[in-house]
Amino acid sequence: MTRRSAKPLGVPVTFAPEHPPPLTPPYMLMTTDVVSERPSVRADGAAIDGLGVSTRA
Repeated sequence: MTRRSAKPLGVPVTFAPEHPPPLTPPYMLMTTDVVSERPSVRADGAAIDGLGVSTRA
């Protein structure tokens, strides 16, 4: 379960699977009192400059 809470324009809102946002905009910016429980992100790819991955036997 992923739950996000914030206070956009001072109004507390919570989005969760049982209470999704009424509209799904291409992006959503929440900057006041943000709480995200068990965040989940999906992407077709990712790039991180300077990240190295190694294994040790």
